[in-house]
Amino acid sequence: MFLANRYKSDDAFLGIGLLNEPSGTTDDNVLRSYYVKAHDAIRAAGNNCVLTHAPRLWEQNPQHYAEFTPPPHYSNFWHEWHKYVIWGYEGQNEDQIMYGAVDGIRNEI
Repeated sequence: MFLANRYKSDDAFLGIGLLNEPSGTTDDNVLRSYYVKAHDAIRAAGNNCVLTHAPRLWEQNPQHYAEFTPPPHYSNFWHEWHKYVIWGYEGQNEDQIMYGAVDGIRNEI
């Protein structure tokens, strides 16, 4: 809340990342409750800055985005997508990884 209150009128303040890639052991209900409470508290303070969340590594897909942030409850709530190309490319050379990853990302977008 400190950041939301302090910078709510600052033109250079884009937003707040609420949590980055929580642990796989985090309970879904606890995690969802945290995001809802954080969103609601920041909005109640009069700040409509961008709020972001980055889900667990295996939940970074379009289907999860739609399920996690159902409109209209959330406002200006963005889903971060950290597309890693470190796993699943074992045994491939740099060009294969680069072109395969780019094509894969393009398809997901």
